[in-house]
Amino acid sequence: MGFKLPGKSITEGTSGHRSALKMQAEANASPNKFYAPVVRTVLPQIIKQAPKATSITKNAPKIIDVVGKTIKPGLKQGAKTLWNKTPGWVKSTGAYLGIDAAFSNMFGGDDNGQSASESQSELDKITKPKKKSNGAYNRAAKRGEGMGYDLNDLVRQRKTVKKGSDEYNAIQNKINKAYGVKKRHGATNVSTTSTKGVFGGKDVKTTTRNTPGISDFQAETVTSRGGKKKVTTKRYEDDKGVTTKKHKSKYRKSGVEKKRKSVYKTDWDKDGKVDKKTRVKVKKDASGNVKRKKVVTKEGGVRTVTKTNRKGETKTRSRKTLNPFD
Repeated sequence: MGFKLPGKSITEGTSGHRSALKMQAEANASPNKFYAPVVRTVLPQIIKQAPKATSITKNAPKIIDVVGKTIKPGLKQGAKTLWNKTPGWVKSTGAYLGIDAAFSNMFGGDDNGQSASESQSELDKITKPKKKSNGAYNRAAKRGEGMGYDLNDLVRQRKTVKKGSDEYNAIQNKINKAYGVKKRHGATNVSTTSTKGVFGGKDVKTTTRNTPGISDFQAETVTSRGGKKKVTTKRYEDDKGVTTKKHKSKYRKSGVEKKRKSVYKTDWDKDGKVDKKTRVKVKKDASGNVKRKKVVTKEGGVRTVTKTNRKGETKTRSRKTLNPFD
């Protein structure tokens, strides 16, 4: 004999019980019933956030793993299942779809202790191309600074002049030098002229060489007709300053150099004033070996004298000059 209790049937249960039963029924239902709403919600967001440069087709599995860190594991697994079942033409179109941005908009949370910005950072590592290193440029800029060049300024100036012009060649040569490239633009002018003197006169030989923006070189050698005396004057100008060298030599009848005097002058800042001056006197024996050598250098208010004997022994002494600019 059964008894019917007043109120609702025991099979219906409480409202909490009914909710649990409903969730279990949905979990046991076909996956399509669960994923269909997800697809309807996700797809519009994907299209809305579509960046044209994201390579989704290639990196989708990695992206799904990263997205799974900020959403529930069930949805992560569901996303993988959906991706595997997606037609190929849809995946190809995925290169224009911003799946990462869409999921970030919809499920921006921290279920696994990772913020949305951190997830985005990981996505960027996957999808964004690596930037080229500027190491070569930085090294060239530092090298150019040591030569007195501003590489950034040179690059800007190059844009303002016509390619192939003298100005362009001068700028490009400096840039190449900063990079350590040996190629030079603009023909390097090399000319040599010789003049034969009459009896008892002198032979003159002149050489000039110019590299736009880099250096200017001039040399003149005057030789007596008998070959007993020779005077050579050289001038060299580059980014380090202006240097002049003058050599006077006397020779024996045998043709061996007897003695030589040389003077070197350097103008570092190109202001027309000599910053360093060096005088060298050398005497040689009949075999051409050095008998005595004396070198006197003046720079920064200090005069330095170095003497060398036939044995190669040297003595050096220095003192301050009365004129601090000598």
